Amino acid sequence: MGTSFTANRSLPALNLEDTAGTSARASVTGKAPMAGGLRTLGAYTDIRLVLGHRLTLPMGGLGVQTPVGDQAAVRTALDGSLVTMHPSRTLVVDILGPGLGIRATERRFFFEATVRLSILWLSMPGDIAAGAEASETRLYGLAPGVRMELSGCRRLDPTNRLCLTVAPHVYEVAFANGVSVGLSWIWGR
Repeated sequence: MGTSFTANRSLPALNLEDTAGTSARASVTGKAPMAGGLRTLGAYTDIRLVLGHRLTLPMGGLGVQTPVGDQAAVRTALDGSLVTMHPSRTLVVDILGPGLGIRATERRFFFEATVRLSILWLSMPGDIAAGAEASETRLYGLAPGVRMELSGCRRLDPTNRLCLTVAPHVYEVAFANGVSVGLSWIWGR
């Protein structure tokens, strides 16, 4: 369990929630290209198995994040209509998949390096322009990825540890696209 700050250079193209209409058109469909990155802050939980004090098997995890800092609106065209996306109101869900890692222990400290799969899912509100009025819509994006996690932990007692983790996003939309930094509490032997 922990908190994390994530910075991404780019995001996946976003799809409409369903066929959205305006007063000028019956439906607007397609993928909206996303410009720029996103900085988010959130919480996550993770389940791992440790075999023989050296091998780590991350089983899965889930994180929920919201944007922090200044996130300007993004304007683009979708199926011939003007679309304004609002990154400052985005919901990001990080689905952490299985992986493989190694661990080294030195007295009250341990260090871990892990490679794992991930899926980034995001939901962003937007407006489709129709003359002088706008129709609200919701856009969704999905990006599979590979992450490397580097952790340093200090044992507080026999079952509790406090960890600092840096996780470069090896691939997520593009190579070396982002990084997550987190502080977590681990329970277990």
